[in-house]
Amino acid sequence: MKAGLVHYGIFITKLQRLLRMHDATLYGDERRLRENQELQAHSNWRPIDHPEWLLLEIDNNLLIRPQQIDVARAIISPASGSNSVLQMNMGQGLSSLTLPYICEDILLSEPPCTGKTSCIMPMAVAVLADRTSLCRLVVPRSLLLQTAQVIQSRIGGLVGRVVRHVPFSRRSPIDLETINIFQAIHKDVRDPGGVMLCLPEHIMSFKLSGLQQLVDGQLKWAKRMMEIQTRLRQPAGFDLAGPWAPMPTASRRARAKLRCSSAYPEKYCLLDH
Repeated sequence: MKAGLVHYGIFITKLQRLLRMHDATLYGDERRLRENQELQAHSNWRPIDHPEWLLLEIDNNLLIRPQQIDVARAIISPASGSNSVLQMNMGQGLSSLTLPYICEDILLSEPPCTGKTSCIMPMAVAVLADRTSLCRLVVPRSLLLQTAQVIQSRIGGLVGRVVRHVPFSRRSPIDLETINIFQAIHKDVRDPGGVMLCLPEHIMSFKLSGLQQLVDGQLKWAKRMMEIQTRLRQPAGFDLAGPWAPMPTASRRARAKLRCSSAYPEKYCLLDH
């Protein structure tokens, strides 16, 4: 059954490619026509092994380039077997395709894809968010909205992944209800293979808030927060970081009350700023 569906999906990508070539011929776009003719689809990966990538191709009317597959695999499983940093050249479509396939805790510093965020990032996220591991995509504040829009558009359709963002600051209210909601949101993202979009200052604020509760003698709350922090940093959780902007050196403080965004009620849980 799975093999038959995969073959059907491959035929759809071939049809889409022919239609793109037809459009390029009608508009006299020789560059686009040549790119589609020369692209070797599925040459270094098997759609049966990565059906999420096949769905991403169909949903976004594109074909993944061989070099994008190589970069995605390097992010998913670094050769060093430890934390790694990759430098991605501009104009190769690395972010927009690869990260949606790989995401589990990534720090981020058209058909055919040309942006890093729109290709490689979705590829990475789709693979790393495997319903047993929590995938967190860490981005600079200046790229938060853009990354959320790109990731949602790439993996929120046929791939069927949810994207959520839960800010946290040192001024966020600390009580057992808020802490339990914070944990429940992360679990609700992990179980269906979703992606948590994070800012580095929010991750650090939650970690330091737990230590602050310990210093203040709030042992019950401190223990609960440090347990959650430990689970988030276990090998089963992955952080992906991305390119472009430097990491903020100072965290912005926000007053915190958990709510659902009216703009994306089913996708994003936010804190009031």
